[in-house]
Amino acid sequence: MVSNKAYLHRNRLEDLKPGDHLCFFFQSEAEHFAVMTPYLALGLAAGEQVVYLTDQHKSKIILGYLKKYGLKPESYLERGQLKVLDAASFYLKDGLFDPDATLARLRLQAEQALTEGYPALRLTGEMTWALKGYLGSERLVEYEAKLNDFFPGSCCLAICQYDRRQFDPMLLMDILATHSKVIVGKEILNNVYYLPPGEFLSPRAKEAKLSHFLDNLAERQRAEATLARQTHELTERLKELNCLLNITELIERPGLSLNEVLQQIVEFLPSACQHSQIIAARLLLGKKEFKTSNFCKSPWSIASDLYVQGKPAGRLEICCLEARPDADEGPFLIEERQLLNAVARLAGRIAERLQAEENLRQSEIKYRTLVEHIPAITYIAELDPSSTTTYVSPQVEAILGLSPADYQADPDIWQKQLHPDDRERVLAELARSHATGNPFSAEYRMLARDGRVVWFRDEAWIVKDAAGKPLFLEGVMLDITERRQAELALREHKEQLEKVIEERTVELRRANLKLQQEIKERRLIEEALEKGAEKIKIFAYSVIHDLKNPAIGIYGVSNLLKKHYGDLLDDRGRKYCDQIMRASEQIATLLKKINAYIVTKEAPLNIKSIDLKEIIQLIKDEFAEQLELRQIKWTEPKNIGEIQADGLYILRALRNLVDNALKYGGEKLSEITLGYEANDRYHILSVQDNGVGLKLADPEKIFTAFQRHETSEGVEGSGLGLAIVKEIAERHKGRVWVDSKPDRGTTFFLSIAR
Repeated sequence: MVSNKAYLHRNRLEDLKPGDHLCFFFQSEAEHFAVMTPYLALGLAAGEQVVYLTDQHKSKIILGYLKKYGLKPESYLERGQLKVLDAASFYLKDGLFDPDATLARLRLQAEQALTEGYPALRLTGEMTWALKGYLGSERLVEYEAKLNDFFPGSCCLAICQYDRRQFDPMLLMDILATHSKVIVGKEILNNVYYLPPGEFLSPRAKEAKLSHFLDNLAERQRAEATLARQTHELTERLKELNCLLNITELIERPGLSLNEVLQQIVEFLPSACQHSQIIAARLLLGKKEFKTSNFCKSPWSIASDLYVQGKPAGRLEICCLEARPDADEGPFLIEERQLLNAVARLAGRIAERLQAEENLRQSEIKYRTLVEHIPAITYIAELDPSSTTTYVSPQVEAILGLSPADYQADPDIWQKQLHPDDRERVLAELARSHATGNPFSAEYRMLARDGRVVWFRDEAWIVKDAAGKPLFLEGVMLDITERRQAELALREHKEQLEKVIEERTVELRRANLKLQQEIKERRLIEEALEKGAEKIKIFAYSVIHDLKNPAIGIYGVSNLLKKHYGDLLDDRGRKYCDQIMRASEQIATLLKKINAYIVTKEAPLNIKSIDLKEIIQLIKDEFAEQLELRQIKWTEPKNIGEIQADGLYILRALRNLVDNALKYGGEKLSEITLGYEANDRYHILSVQDNGVGLKLADPEKIFTAFQRHETSEGVEGSGLGLAIVKEIAERHKGRVWVDSKPDRGTTFFLSIAR
């Protein structure tokens, strides 16, 4: 029988998820506690509904499990997340066990858990009730097999508990065959003897079980052959690893020269090969040669180059002194070739390390020379409460008048020379650095031998060994006396400056009060202007109303005069009547446009989704007669949809621009094109014509109210059409502009914020 440990998969309780169905074989209370406690606790922590079906153990014992685990099961019981039920009440109905009815109850329990907001139902049941002689208990194995059709894809996971001390082993063998996963003791194992429900419940179940056993026997035979092959391979790899280990230990051994190390490497290599008794080795490094005593040239050899600091420096080779059969894959294995390459790399690194050690010695000499010549004091101190100095650089004598010999004679001299006013603060900061391992940083004063006060900035850090153990304190003391003196002078200057600022602040406060008074007066003026503007607007509406009626009256009287007395008037009289009627019409039209201009500025926008294609069609229909009469080609954009805007105002703006093109395009006008494009911020509409064009020194001026271009001479107009378009654009958070040149047509653009 193949060990189940070879088939471990998701072998932790934490990895279980909805859809898993396991059986738990235990034979001690310790095993039961070790599995059931974390299984229940994990479900509660994940917010799942947890249901425990008791029979062998009382509910008090199960709740005790959770309390030992550090949980308070009463709170979970109160809110219904945890339920401890009698197993018989779940599995039996009127003392009868029916697998299908029990499955229906399980399905209902899972649906209720989801309805109550739980992500999953975590269930476990003690199966000892099946040993008490209830009707239908003999169908227990059938029930376990049918569960395998229910659990996959469901929100439910479950562990069926079987006490090996109470159940018949033959029954447990059948139970084992119905679970793809089994917990034995404390381990979760994939069950190689599992039979799917279709096979287990079929009439040929025994044949299927036999086939599984025979397949497992064959699998074990193959596994043993594989194990033997792998054991041999591992033995060979162990020899290679021992070789590498010996070389590694050799590198770490102190006192060996490079020549001794390289010779030992050559001696180690043959023992790592499969035919070690007939293997020889040689290493070449520069002009030096290292070899085994039996080395001689052989046609059966392999080699690997040595690199030192990235450059070829020699080679390492092994050779077989006798030919080997082809069945042995030649005299050398692939792994032996890899080992040779690895050892060659190690040999190169050894040469690099020894060279680096020599460079380090030279660097230490340079470092000491540098340290002893920089304009600062470097030091090393113990990690004791007094920070006893063990080394101080020679600069200490030039700065403080104290020699390194003074420090050696009195290791506590640094603490003694601290300024009395700074001593307590600095020592406390140093103790904090020792306790936390953080760098020490402080500015303080020291007393020189001649009594001078010298300011230092002291930066130090704790040096640790490879294991992280603190060794000593290493630091640098910079003389900052000049900086401190400059700071003192700067502080005095700052105090003087603050007095000047205080005086200026008083002056600014007075000026601010005066400015606030002016702002208050200006606000009153603005309010008066707003009231005046409102009166002007009311006045404008009144004037429009008062002028409109006389204009209409003049038109009517002139029309009646011409109609009833036209025969009594000569040609000049009738001409005067026509002029009076035209003038009154112009007055009425002008008043209408002025009113439209005021409404455009004052009336609130009705922003909604509008179809530009419909608006363009309305304009085309309105001017269709003129377009056909003058044979003007009309072009409009194809890909255009809905935008957010006031449809009436957009219609008015485009109508004014098209009307402008028809009025002022001249006899040359033969085409009007409406355009549309959009960017991240704006919808841009355009009206282009190929008429006479405009000569514009100031393009913005054309959009001013009552401004008319020289091309408008002889054409009726009020000078308000483009002003209205500009107002519509600005109220839509956009703008209007024109591109035109004489005899090359005109294009007006209107942007609308998106």
